[in-house]
Amino acid sequence: EFEKISTAQIGETINKPLNDLEVLKRFLPVNSQDSFKELSLLPDPLGYTHRKYQQYCNGIKVENSVYTIHSKDNSLVAMNGNFTPINNISTTPNFDEALALKNALKYRPAEVYIWNTPSAKLYYKSDVNIPKGEIVFIEIGGEAKLAYKFDIFALKPLFRENIFVDANNGQILKTNSILTQCFHKPTLIADKEKITHKEHNSDNSL
Repeated sequence: EFEKISTAQIGETINKPLNDLEVLKRFLPVNSQDSFKELSLLPDPLGYTHRKYQQYCNGIKVENSVYTIHSKDNSLVAMNGNFTPINNISTTPNFDEALALKNALKYRPAEVYIWNTPSAKLYYKSDVNIPKGEIVFIEIGGEAKLAYKFDIFALKPLFRENIFVDANNGQILKTNSILTQCFHKPTLIADKEKITHKEHNSDNSL
């Protein structure tokens, strides 16, 4: 069973102060398998506090399932995000991690991966190891899947992607580009007798 809940707004401030875990348990269909880890804390100039929480199920991260709690003076004002109820799904992979990585590299081939280059060790000041698969839950087409998540970084051609491989049958489930490229366009700016260069930067996802 799988269901995604989005943008659950709370209409009125709750007068009784509640801690964040109590709030999540009160308004979301959590069960004994669910837990949350704080990702960030952001206070704003108006006195509100915004905390983001990552969902886990049986200690396994649930991709794209993050809830934000908005509060003021320790009282809930609103909450929004994505929560994924996960029931009766095995947390034990049935597909070998090494074979899953092989499938990921076959799906996204490259001439040079970063872990094969001597210069990578000089840049990172340590060895760059072959990617390890992180076990996660991910929603695909309305269904929760147990998957290996690989961070694949290539230099030729240049790309860096998270590749999700089904942990039960080795199929590629999803890819997500995480490499951003900056383009620099020089322009001339005249200031009296001086001419200087100014760079305009724009970030574009590959």
